[in-house]
Amino acid sequence: MIADENVNKLTWHGHAAFSLHINGARVLIDPFLSDNQFASINAEEVDADYILITHGHGDHVGDAIRIAQRTGALVISNFEICNWLQSQGVERVHPQHIGGGYTHPSAISNSPSPTTVPAFLTDPTEETQPGCC
Repeated sequence: MIADENVNKLTWHGHAAFSLHINGARVLIDPFLSDNQFASINAEEVDADYILITHGHGDHVGDAIRIAQRTGALVISNFEICNWLQSQGVERVHPQHIGGGYTHPSAISNSPSPTTVPAFLTDPTEETQPGCC
């Protein structure tokens, strides 16, 4: 936790996992923490208001379900991933599509809004294609 919530901060947690503190909002990107030997924090101690998932590979979705369920964070990803997350019990999702951006009504609104861009890869999950990720 940052002592001054108005301080903007970017932290790399290993692999593709990052956390951002922007205008008091806690944003987590690709929270692959539990099975990541380089993770600088574990899934039980990280806080998030928003979780951004870039694509559906296990090393990017990571601990998103557990963290979202524990913190009530809004998960932002593509439509298919958001539907899958809801089927896994995540209540708060916001699907976006390529080229789509959205200004979320909170502290993050004072910062650049997340915009979806192509990842140029597929989005299977372990559940839909075992061993894929």
